[in-house]
Amino acid sequence: MKNQVFTTKNCICKQIFLQFAILLLIMSSAIAQNNDNKRDISGIKKELKADKYAYIGAEQGDCLFVYNKDNKLMVLNSKFAEMRDYAHGSPVKFNDKKLLDSLVMKIIAPHFRSYKNINEPGITDISILLYSGLDGNVCELAFVFPKDSNFPLAVLEKFEWVVLNSGLKIVFDRNIKFFKGSIWVEIPCNYSINEMQQKLKAAD
Repeated sequence: MKNQVFTTKNCICKQIFLQFAILLLIMSSAIAQNNDNKRDISGIKKELKADKYAYIGAEQGDCLFVYNKDNKLMVLNSKFAEMRDYAHGSPVKFNDKKLLDSLVMKIIAPHFRSYKNINEPGITDISILLYSGLDGNVCELAFVFPKDSNFPLAVLEKFEWVVLNSGLKIVFDRNIKFFKGSIWVEIPCNYSINEMQQKLKAAD
């Protein structure tokens, strides 16, 4: 009788252990999948503090890639990027590109008014990358600018806030293959520092 009780308890312990092992396996698999979906952002990274938010700055050669530390979408891989690179382009556009251009000239361009290194080898443009989910609402931004420009994070933070509250949208047909299974959609916009300087001088 004692042996039967011991055997029953032993079986229960084994079942509990097996269930616990399966749970650990499921959790480990979920964590691994999440890590596998992380986007590989190259460069030497450091945290940068603005007035309200913290940003991540990744040094990439002569430029600095900067994005809000709270960004959730752009730090993950998206099938949109794979399809875009394969097709050498993507069928996306803004609902109001002129609005974005005007905000760049109003908020960002003045900082580059006296930037002197535009004729030297290296970065002569700034890039703004805008991200949306499949709803098309721009919800995250990233920036690339010359590392030696000492671009103030307070200005970047202000520009980000204004854009995210401007109603700017990325317009696309979510039914075509570019967007099926995608987490985010991206439009990169490049602005020549030289052209911004010329426009500022013309407006003086």
